Amino acid sequence: MESNVHNIELEAFDREYGLADLLPRDPTAEWLGDLGGRWTAAVFKGDGSFYCGNVGNPDRWLPDARKALDSGERSFYSLAGTEEMTVVYPLRHELETIGYLALQASPPAASDELIRLGGFAARAVERMIRLACRTLMTSGLHGRVVEDAFSQLMEKARLLQISEEKYRYLAQRLEAEVQCKAEEIKSTQLILFQETQLAAIGRLSAGMAHEINNPIGFVISNLNSLADNAGDLLQLQEHHERLLGLVTEACAAIGDRGPTGGRELSRQAAEIVRLRETLDLDFLKEDIPALITESLEGARRVQTIVRQLSDFAHPSIETAESVDIPQCLDATLAILGGEIGPGVQIRKAYAPTPAVRCHLRALNQVFFHLLRNALQAVGARGAITLTTKEVDNRQVEVTVGDTGPGIAPEQLPYIFDPFFTTREVGQGAGLGLYLAYNIMKQHGGGITVENRPNDGCLFRVHMPLH
Repeated sequence: MESNVHNIELEAFDREYGLADLLPRDPTAEWLGDLGGRWTAAVFKGDGSFYCGNVGNPDRWLPDARKALDSGERSFYSLAGTEEMTVVYPLRHELETIGYLALQASPPAASDELIRLGGFAARAVERMIRLACRTLMTSGLHGRVVEDAFSQLMEKARLLQISEEKYRYLAQRLEAEVQCKAEEIKSTQLILFQETQLAAIGRLSAGMAHEINNPIGFVISNLNSLADNAGDLLQLQEHHERLLGLVTEACAAIGDRGPTGGRELSRQAAEIVRLRETLDLDFLKEDIPALITESLEGARRVQTIVRQLSDFAHPSIETAESVDIPQCLDATLAILGGEIGPGVQIRKAYAPTPAVRCHLRALNQVFFHLLRNALQAVGARGAITLTTKEVDNRQVEVTVGDTGPGIAPEQLPYIFDPFFTTREVGQGAGLGLYLAYNIMKQHGGGITVENRPNDGCLFRVHMPLH
């Protein structure tokens, strides 16, 4: 929208008026002459030349007065001579000195009286100058407007209307841009908030891994030692069993004819046999290794969970690294293990895929939100299918499908919008899928969603390989 806008000329405002324009010579000279008596006055131009009035010997004091007043050192200049006393005041207009007012008095005039009279006269002249300037500007503008032809005024009105439409368009566009920027700032704040939460989780998981891994390591080491020691004891017990059998046979052969020590040995052997049956030693020989094995499996499982938690909330979100996608999915499933109902099946179809360079903790958050969304969709019974594959040697595709009720078609376009949720009030903030979408966008990938023919929905995650 281009136009040659002819604004109203501002010569009346921009013109620099001089002393001759603002202070009429003859009326001013007449007014100064009315002082009479021993008082005389004169006005000089800004360059020091005489303008009007009557004073004596200006060449003797005017140069010094101009120098002192123009430098700003003084607000007035005074000189006391033998024949007259002189005081000089600057005449300013729009912060510039356009002239000087000189006032003289013959002795025996008092200097303070002369200074007060000069100040009053200078203020009166400056007031006259301001009034004259205002009159000139007003009359000049009015006269110029009156001189414009009607057709010129109509043309200016048309151009002003065009200009108004242009500014209205710019204002609307500016409002739209401000709204867009506000949305971007809001999105950035949400992402920063999420990253802050992830950093806190990373620090927490690192601390937990450190605190738990140490005692778990002790437990596993001690259980391994206990397993070895129990094996040795059981091996020793087998030798005792064989020895006990030989002793029992020997005692039975000797009978009551043997010495007293032989009868005591027979009694002790019988006591050992009774105690063996009471303690159910055969059961203990089977149960002790089983208990140690189960304890080792439990301790190793705790160790695995801690490692998966540490991998899920990896602290290196600030740097990209090579990530194995199936391993990320498994770590996220381990974190969500408590939310997987007994009737929910997790089906995995992992095809070989190359490692993807990304921020591990951010990618885990994407899978966390998608898998949790799928678990909430299937409820207590259903199936979730996870697949990975490489597409055209350019990207890795991950799909998360569920057998839930699906998403209403009218809601699909808004599923990744912030604060949009299909859950009941208070059950979801509507930020999970929005944050997952933005994380993938930052990684150069993307997320799409579609309803499947046999109910449920399918999320597709695309990660670029390079």
